[in-house]
Amino acid sequence: MSDTAFKARVYIAARFSRRAECNALGHELAARGAIITSRWTKPNSDHVMPSGLSAQAEDSERQRFALEDVDDVLAATWMVSLMEEPRSNGRGGRHVEFGIAVALGHRLTIIGPRETVFHHLPSVEHFETIEQFLASLPEVAA
Repeated sequence: MSDTAFKARVYIAARFSRRAECNALGHELAARGAIITSRWTKPNSDHVMPSGLSAQAEDSERQRFALEDVDDVLAATWMVSLMEEPRSNGRGGRHVEFGIAVALGHRLTIIGPRETVFHHLPSVEHFETIEQFLASLPEVAA
């Protein structure tokens, strides 16, 4: 079997600052026959925050990128994720768990600041505080 016989649809995931590195990896995989589904890695894509920083983007931009990323992941048959050394005690496991819940179609609620573009999906319920969240729930019969 030759290298060009490799036929996978690959989504490359990583920190956005590694976009050029991911694009280079995508070229390597494409040269072997893979189709790269991750738009965000491609330099000529419109999948770029106009301000350059997600935190400065409008909610509508964040929602669009989240929807596009989900579509790109669904179009893939293989996830290639470039991981990072931990920067703090927080390991990011909640983001993985959130992603699994998204994939399973669970109801999604976040409390506090939206940390990732995926927290802007239309199906995500967002509350700033626990008190706001609790107030939104039906009263429990005594």
